[in-house]
Amino acid sequence: MSFNFLIDWELEEDEFKKELSELMKGAQETNSVIPLPLNVQSGEIGFSMITALISQVKCDACDANCCKRGPNNCVSLSVKEHMVLFKKYHTQVIKSVYKPGERSDFIDMQYPCTLLDNLNHCLAQDEKPFACLIYPLQFGAKAEGKDLFALASSCPEGRRIARQIFLYRWQLRRSVMRLGVGNL
Repeated sequence: MSFNFLIDWELEEDEFKKELSELMKGAQETNSVIPLPLNVQSGEIGFSMITALISQVKCDACDANCCKRGPNNCVSLSVKEHMVLFKKYHTQVIKSVYKPGERSDFIDMQYPCTLLDNLNHCLAQDEKPFACLIYPLQFGAKAEGKDLFALASSCPEGRRIARQIFLYRWQLRRSVMRLGVGNL
């Protein structure tokens, strides 16, 4: 689910931060994604944007809530990903749900993830499914007919990164406008 909100980039810093905090709180309360002011790109540019976003995630202090009760109550694995995990961890570890006639190229793995150790670290680091690898990045957010990158509001790191992006964008816009270099 995407939380629909507009940003007033013209606000003064204190008012902007207050509005941003309210928007983040609203997204978290409705378990919505936080749409970022970044258009989804395809090809190498999109891959580079995903890499830059996800490289900022620091899960070390997290309690692995995304792995215990994810946003959709399951994570979709490709059949290939499931086969790799099945071979290494066997059926008693993977609790999957296959729905005949639905998305035959994907299998849903139920939460809580059984690949967490006692310290909430993932046992499948080298085989981590794509959906887990890019979390908290989410797709499906839109603004003005354009697809936007989004971050899960349920993830503390997603909220931290989203806040940083909005604040840096606000600062950059102010600087560009002050310089009279462009019209944003």
